[in-house]
Amino acid sequence: MTSFTKHHESWTAYLAYASQGSPVLTQIGWDKPAMDWNGNVTAAEAIDLARNGWTDVADEADRLARAITRQVIATQDTLTWAFPQDVTGESLDVATFLTGVPECWMNPVPLRTVAPAKTVRIVIATGMFITVSPDAYRRRGAAIVALIDTINDAGYRVEVWGWAAATAETGRHRISHAYLIQSADQQVNISRIMFALAHPAAHRRINFMARIAHDTPVELREPFDGMGLTVNGDPEPGDLPPMADERTLVVQAIQPRQAWSFEDSVRWITDTLDRL
Repeated sequence: MTSFTKHHESWTAYLAYASQGSPVLTQIGWDKPAMDWNGNVTAAEAIDLARNGWTDVADEADRLARAITRQVIATQDTLTWAFPQDVTGESLDVATFLTGVPECWMNPVPLRTVAPAKTVRIVIATGMFITVSPDAYRRRGAAIVALIDTINDAGYRVEVWGWAAATAETGRHRISHAYLIQSADQQVNISRIMFALAHPAAHRRINFMARIAHDTPVELREPFDGMGLTVNGDPEPGDLPPMADERTLVVQAIQPRQAWSFEDSVRWITDTLDRL
């Protein structure tokens, strides 16, 4: 199999690469009208949203984040105690009492110490089969956004990567793209993350365009004029960004029969946090 793998070091770089495929979509008849299946946007509108952000799933993501915030705080903080002394209190310090000092009573005071900041690297498979509904993709994206927002609020730096791959119908060619959506040293841009992970056009417009961009080798670009078959299994070792290691959290692609109800999403977020 002939393979082409590319890692894009920023969201801007990935969009610049993918936008090369926009005129090709028109040439091959794949610049389909805006419809629910592709997020109700044209290819040009998708690029605009990708650059400027999209927040339609903000309420759902916020509701999910609130549902699990207490669990996260409980696991990320460490509670210690101080014992200031006074003339009254809950317990007697006998040694101090015997010296005649009136401030011999202790009052325990909780001191919350936040765990040291560290970076959590997440790689999310953004591809989906043709049978996945746009609503399920949005709900799954809202859950991922809630997960990222919650980890960030708990004091961790978050690095977010997207990943998508496809094989040609012949099975002899494979294209894979990994792209940095949010670096750990940037302020979290939730509207950008929402589009990249929850808007159907992130895959059915942006990822499609990247498959046939002019910088893709021509011998690979041509077999993907039919858009190819999206890979929804585990990534191959070369698919992930170079800095990925055993601590990297890899989120698998959405499966066709996954409904992603609110309860499903809360359970998934909780289970995923347990892996960190």
